[in-house]
Amino acid sequence: MGVLKYTSMPLHLLIGNYKPMRFTCEKYTYSDEYTLSKDSAEYGDYILHIESGDIQDHGELNRTSIDMQEHVKDIEMFLKYITGTCLFMSSDSFDYRRKRFIVAGVCPNGWSTNYPELDELLDTNKIRLEISHHPSRPYAQIPESPLEELKIILERYKKADKNIRYLMRLNYEADTASDAVRCLVYGKVLEIIDALHPLKGKSDKRIDECFDGMQELFKGKTIKDLMGLANTRADSRHYAAQKGTVIPHPFLTYEELGIYCPLIDNLAVNEVRGHFDLPMVLLVGA
Repeated sequence: MGVLKYTSMPLHLLIGNYKPMRFTCEKYTYSDEYTLSKDSAEYGDYILHIESGDIQDHGELNRTSIDMQEHVKDIEMFLKYITGTCLFMSSDSFDYRRKRFIVAGVCPNGWSTNYPELDELLDTNKIRLEISHHPSRPYAQIPESPLEELKIILERYKKADKNIRYLMRLNYEADTASDAVRCLVYGKVLEIIDALHPLKGKSDKRIDECFDGMQELFKGKTIKDLMGLANTRADSRHYAAQKGTVIPHPFLTYEELGIYCPLIDNLAVNEVRGHFDLPMVLLVGA
């Protein structure tokens, strides 16, 4: 009688060799479209379509809708490990959340304000400037259509190691987490990676042995170094500096955040990609 369709918002991607693709995996059919942006040379607009099978009655429609709502959330997560970026997130932050844009008069979701009225009443400047608040949207550059790798992940995800599935969700949630808890989530992500590749001996050679190709990005840093930060910073894994006290460790500094967050994210993305036999990527310049 009919097909239920879900369509993504335009995602900002620069795709090197795009070819339209369509495939069916289990209950759903996936297709995409891509147009170069008129407003930017850095990205085009990529749209993903997901369709159900034929739906016969209203009860089946409701069941399919509930199922697809959960499924598209998984697709958003999968795209993180294809593009390296949480494409559905808008943010006022940049530089791995170390800096934020804060504009006077902007109202948080769920609240209203009389700022515009007071602004007009108190502003004595005859020259008035209108400032529009537009949260930043992430974009990524990839060589092929995301559907190429999405198909691989969809076919293997249910049989993937449970630790990898949890790692995928946790690292994705770090992107969407608030500033207050993001480093804590990354600490848990790092703990899983450390457990998947336990340290052998005193010298940490795991980047060379398990993540070959990331040496230049790490610049001599090791997983052991990252674990050291995770274990001795108040906003990561352990708050108290001494047992039996509430004296906290120091918080991660601006410089440490620039190491801690992007390196753990790179480890997690490539741990996942390696599990699905996808080539390594380096997330740089964020």
